[in-house]
Amino acid sequence: MLIAGIDPGKSGAIVILKDGQIVDKALLKRVVPRFWLKERGVRVAYLEQAQSFPKQGIASAFRYGRDFGYLLGTLAGSGMIIHLVRPSIWARRIHTQAPKIDDAKERSLWCARHLWPEENWLASTKSTKPHDGFVDAALIAQYGYINELAPAPARIPSEDLDVLDLD
Repeated sequence: MLIAGIDPGKSGAIVILKDGQIVDKALLKRVVPRFWLKERGVRVAYLEQAQSFPKQGIASAFRYGRDFGYLLGTLAGSGMIIHLVRPSIWARRIHTQAPKIDDAKERSLWCARHLWPEENWLASTKSTKPHDGFVDAALIAQYGYINELAPAPARIPSEDLDVLDLD
């Protein structure tokens, strides 16, 4: 089963997993997500739920919410099953094996490098540091992969996971 993880932020990305391994990834600004995912046969996506951040400007929060709504609407309109997951929920589940690292982005990078040691996390050949959109999208996909494999009683409680299935 192909599962997509989507980090919808400004530096957002999509990562597709098959059997827990990364098979493709793209920056959101370089693809049309519904077509890109459909071309690859993805039917299930885990999308990080949008939220505003402290000290985030009103215009920035509005743009983020608008872009999130557009992404959510186009994916739902394409017939894909979409699971919305809060950042704290997927991070708590995925970061369990990580050492105590205060910075959440560094902890996520450690997890991603631990799960996929051969993966290149750079956005381009000119990049010098790992792309946090790729890292987060991969970990969101891993969260989805774990959840999809779990027997029904072990799945994420419905109050922690919103499911949009328009079929």
